[in-house]
Amino acid sequence: MKSFIFAAGLPGALLLFYPVLIILVTRGRVLKNASSVDGSSVIQIVYLGLCTLILFREYTSRPQYFLKKILFRSPFVFLIIYIFICFFSTLWSSNLFLTFYRSFESLIFLLLITMTIKKLIETFDYSTVIKWTIWFAFWNLFIGVLFRIKVAGFSSLTLPFMPSRLFFPLFFFVIIILGKKMLPKVLSFFIVLLGFSNKIYIGVSLGLLGLVKGSLRGKILVVFALVVLGFLISYIGINDLLLNTLFYGRDSVGIEDSSGRNQVWTYLISKSKEKPIIGYGFVSGELQLLSNSVFKGAINAHNSIISALVSVGYLGLVVLGLFFISIFKFVLDLKVKSKKTKAAFIGTVILIFVVSMSAPGIGGRVYGSWIPSVYLISLIIGLKKYYKVIP
Repeated sequence: MKSFIFAAGLPGALLLFYPVLIILVTRGRVLKNASSVDGSSVIQIVYLGLCTLILFREYTSRPQYFLKKILFRSPFVFLIIYIFICFFSTLWSSNLFLTFYRSFESLIFLLLITMTIKKLIETFDYSTVIKWTIWFAFWNLFIGVLFRIKVAGFSSLTLPFMPSRLFFPLFFFVIIILGKKMLPKVLSFFIVLLGFSNKIYIGVSLGLLGLVKGSLRGKILVVFALVVLGFLISYIGINDLLLNTLFYGRDSVGIEDSSGRNQVWTYLISKSKEKPIIGYGFVSGELQLLSNSVFKGAINAHNSIISALVSVGYLGLVVLGLFFISIFKFVLDLKVKSKKTKAAFIGTVILIFVVSMSAPGIGGRVYGSWIPSVYLISLIIGLKKYYKVIP
C-alpha cells in the first residue's frame, strides 16, 4: 500500500488523498449557499494551498523539461489558455472569490495530475505505469462507495456501483485492453454494466470504434457488434430497442424523455445570448443563473460546452473546442508498438468526450469527470512525449 501511495511522490499521494478529503468535508447545502465559505471550504482551501507549496518545491528543485513538454507542447496548451480566460472572467464575475478560486483550483489540479504522470513515467516502466493507473481507478471506486454510504447510508449498497457513473468508467478501455490480469477486467465490465448510466453505455459503444485501429481480433469484434446491432434493429425495431435500453422506463423515445437536462441546456443557452462574448464568469455565472431559475436542484449544466459558453462565452468556447479537437488529432497520430494500445487510447478519448457532453467535466470546475479525464489525457500525452513509440 505504501509503495502505491508514494509511487509518484507527494504529488501522487495528494492526488490519491483528494477523494478521501471530499468524504471528510462533504456537507449538504442548498444551491443558494453553494458558493458560501464555511469550515469545509476552509479545509479545501488549505489542501489546495498545500498542493501549491508541494508543486512549487517540485518545480524549483530541478529542471522540468519533460513536464514542460507535457504541458506546453501538447493539446494542454489550449486547456491552459482556457483556464487563464477563466481567471480573467473574475473581472466581470458576480462572485469574484468563487471564480478566482475555481480557476486557481483547475490550474493546480492540472499541474498536480501532470506532475504525477511525469513522476510515474520517469520512475517506472510502461507496464507498471498502466498497473498504477488501474489501481488508481479502483482506489477511487472504493472511496466512491464509502462516499455514497456517508451520503445515503448503507441502504445505498443496493446499487453499489452508482459511484462508477462518472469516474471509474473512463478507465474502461485501459483496464479491459491494456490490463494484464483477468479479475480487474471482469470486475470493470460488470461495474460499468451495473452502473446504469446511459452516457457510459453510449460512450463505451462509440469507444469500441477505436478497435478499428487495433488488431484483427478487435476489428472482427467491431464487425460482430455491428452485425448484432443490425439484427436487433431489424428484428425488434429501433424504437422498441431504444425503449428497452437507453430509454428504459420512459414513455417514448426523444430528447424530451431523456434525463431532463435538455431543459437546463435550453435555459442556459438562451441566457448565454445576453452575454455571448465573455459570459457570466467561470462557475459563479452558472450557479447564479441556475439558482435564479426553476431548476433549483441543478448546480451545473452537465455539459462541458454549455458550461464554457455560459461561464466565459464564445471566447472560452472556441479555445475549449480547439482543446478537444487537438486531443482527437493527437491520439490518432500516436505511434505504438502494439495496436491494442492505440485502440485503447482512442476508445478512451471518445468516452471522455461523450461523458463531457453529458456530465460535469473539463470546461467546468474540478468535479465529476474532470480529474479522470485530465488524468487519462495526461497519461496519453506523457507516454507519447516520453517514448515517441509507445510500447
